[in-house]
Amino acid sequence: MTLTPIVILSSLKNYTQCNDELVTEIRSTVLEPFQPDLSRIQAGQRIAKPSRTEFKAMTTKLAPLAMRIVNQSIESLRILKQKDKKESPVNRTTVRCLIDAASSSISALKHMSASTTLKPLDIEKTMSNLICKIVDLGEYTRALDELVKLRTSLAHSVNITTENTRVTTTSTTSVITDMTSMKPKEHLSTGSPPRRGFLTESPNRLSDTEMMFQSPVVTRTIPSTELLPANSPWEDNMLQKYGDLFTLPLDKTINDTTTVLLILAYQMNTIRSWTDVAEGSLLRHMPKLMDRAGNFLDWCQHLKTLDSALAQKQFGALHRQMCKAASKSPLTGICELCIFRD
Repeated sequence: MTLTPIVILSSLKNYTQCNDELVTEIRSTVLEPFQPDLSRIQAGQRIAKPSRTEFKAMTTKLAPLAMRIVNQSIESLRILKQKDKKESPVNRTTVRCLIDAASSSISALKHMSASTTLKPLDIEKTMSNLICKIVDLGEYTRALDELVKLRTSLAHSVNITTENTRVTTTSTTSVITDMTSMKPKEHLSTGSPPRRGFLTESPNRLSDTEMMFQSPVVTRTIPSTELLPANSPWEDNMLQKYGDLFTLPLDKTINDTTTVLLILAYQMNTIRSWTDVAEGSLLRHMPKLMDRAGNFLDWCQHLKTLDSALAQKQFGALHRQMCKAASKSPLTGICELCIFRD
């Protein structure tokens, strides 16, 4: 089966038509010319590498289609979320189809990026936008999988080494939350409106009314892990696969606020996913994961040196998320992360 671009985009817009066959068609159309499906390659079969001229021709043809597939998939996910609030729960198969379609097309764009008009970090911004929709629709494990890709891509784009940031186990950890002292302000601007087209949403977009806090240092000591029940094999697996997402080594030479906000958006989506996956089963690990260098708070402190108002919004977003998580499981120690003294 070979579908025309019009049929592919129409099926993504009328998302009830989105299924595994459509995803397979999208992959074979936009991704496999650059990244062949090895499961379809017969033993001994050679994969012909396209010439420079052929590669440019493929890019000219496929890059615009891949961009349109990504945008339409994200838009359909946004509409699905709105329907989820008003009507019956959305079809999970449809949601995963749209995610797969967007993810495959983003992978294709990575192969073509050097030959397109994409600006630096455009792909990472789009990945972040997609992940926001995935989290909104409750696909938390899939969001974590996509966040692993985004973290790797971000680190490469901003030249940050992540090789020596593996999760370590300690018996006692302290969480230091340094919130800058600021007075409440009214009618804060949330920034310029989102740019239409390839990128459709600003990272970490917040409401107009932001919570403001006084800012002394708050230090909390989390009880020894000896007092906590042993990890299940599933917990150990989740920590091994996704624990590193909570940190990205801090580079204070990065002075572009958009880049820092993108890093904070990925870390916030990590926190959102982790606190809700499996009905909050992993909450008790949050204090330790949030205590490692390069965490959300560290990047917020760096943002404060660049734009204190934006940093305050990020601190507020973290406070709300931690309090929301603490309300679900007040005995995990996570409530210590949302306590601020006057």
